[in-house]
Amino acid sequence: EFEIERADLKLRPSEYFLIRMGLALTTVAIVWLMGRNGLAFLISLPLAAIIYMMPAYWLRFRTQRRLAAINKQLVETITLIANALRAGFAFSQGIDLAAKQIGPPMSVELGRMLLDVNLGMSLEDALLAMNERIGSDDVDMVITAILIQRNSGGNLAEVLENVTETMRDRERIMGEIKTLTSQQQLTGYVLSAWPVLLAAVMFAFQPGLMKLFFTMPLGNVLLALWAGLWVLGVFALRRILDIDI
Repeated sequence: EFEIERADLKLRPSEYFLIRMGLALTTVAIVWLMGRNGLAFLISLPLAAIIYMMPAYWLRFRTQRRLAAINKQLVETITLIANALRAGFAFSQGIDLAAKQIGPPMSVELGRMLLDVNLGMSLEDALLAMNERIGSDDVDMVITAILIQRNSGGNLAEVLENVTETMRDRERIMGEIKTLTSQQQLTGYVLSAWPVLLAAVMFAFQPGLMKLFFTMPLGNVLLALWAGLWVLGVFALRRILDIDI
């Protein structure tokens, strides 16, 4: 339920689970009907496991995309709040002003936080709940700075401006790293696509030979082994090229 909420999906956990189980069972049924033997059933099991995990990866993709959108809006949001504080607004009023001027998904999260406060939750607890709900390192840094200032005192607008400057420096460093590793990223994409392209070329020039992978039991086993190793290789390349700051 927590992951679905982070991805901003209008699904219940039971519905999400039924979708995954339905896809897996459908895969088993289709593969078994194509072969109608025990080998086809055995091949369908790892394929069903892969299909079962696909919605989880899609959910993670939606979460990361939404998180990237929130991080992209965060500097502008903090600037709006800091300007509101300098203009004499209270902190909650500054958040409300930023929520009205900024677009989704940040405005949605700010609206949820203000709703929690209006329903009786303390501002500190509402900020912590928003931090846990979003799951962003940048948001965590901002909220931690706000909570420390509320406990120790000081100029909150100045604190927010310092945090914004730190985030801008971090974004600049990330851009430099992305520029320096762009060639390696392209190499990873080429290596990931190369086995599929090579198989397509072999199908075009030697279709009779490649059909043995689908007609012979040993070919089916080798095809399943190739698919598993290819997925593992793509995952390993993505992990190697993923540099976190």
